[in-house]
Amino acid sequence: EPDFGTREEDWPDPDVDLDTEEGREANERLDDLMEDSMERRLQWRRLEAALARQEAYRLEDEQIARALAQPDTLTQEEMYEILVWPSPDITHANIMAARDGFPGTPFEIWARGNDALAQGQPLTYLLNNEEIMLLARSFYTKETYDVVSWTSALMVPGAAEASKLLRVRLGLDFDVMLAAMNHWCEPADNMPKQPHWPQLPGEPTREDRFGTDNWPHVPYRRSALNLFTEEMGLSGWWVYPGWLALNEKQRQTYRDRSEALRLEASAKYEKIKAVVAKKNIE
Repeated sequence: EPDFGTREEDWPDPDVDLDTEEGREANERLDDLMEDSMERRLQWRRLEAALARQEAYRLEDEQIARALAQPDTLTQEEMYEILVWPSPDITHANIMAARDGFPGTPFEIWARGNDALAQGQPLTYLLNNEEIMLLARSFYTKETYDVVSWTSALMVPGAAEASKLLRVRLGLDFDVMLAAMNHWCEPADNMPKQPHWPQLPGEPTREDRFGTDNWPHVPYRRSALNLFTEEMGLSGWWVYPGWLALNEKQRQTYRDRSEALRLEASAKYEKIKAVVAKKNIE
């Protein structure tokens, strides 16, 4: 940190008579020096912070590059970070809490979820609700999950590709996570209408994904999520992170467009029905 000198050497005497012109000028110089000193200190702090961020980005870039080119060189901590999970100790502690004190790993939970889906069963066939909640929130708890941070981590250039590659190598089918998310969107028949854990913030609702129930009989409903993926050219892994990255106003725009298309399709459907009915009468 730069040396701004001592008050005796560099600064005017603060004990001045403000009733004199000389005293007022000395006091103004003192104020200017103090302001300049504070500004330089702030600039130094900003420089330190910028250098720290650059180093963090450099390490992050190196980690992502290794995940893409040499995934076998990643440590457990680095793997969890690439997968956007909490640190290993926190992840395992969260799993123990979800399993009433029994230890487990995220890979074990993921595998059981995959087995349930492979058998055509819901996740609840082999997982309890707390385990499903952890899957839906990338093994964060309700209190610690931050969808903005989670999405931002995947928006770093190369991060989503690295995470996807690592999931594939580890056999972590993303459909299991989507099923866990959907579990909290659509409660099962034997669950209360409002599940114990709320829907993830920003997660597409059933209507976002499939359109409202009052769409006419058409082969393809233009839901909000359909419109978003078509417009952005997204598919598979990219869809949910992309949707979560939107703000609520942007999501509502897609919902409004979907509703406009529904009304248009309904009007056409009613016209067709009227024509058919008229022909039947004739």
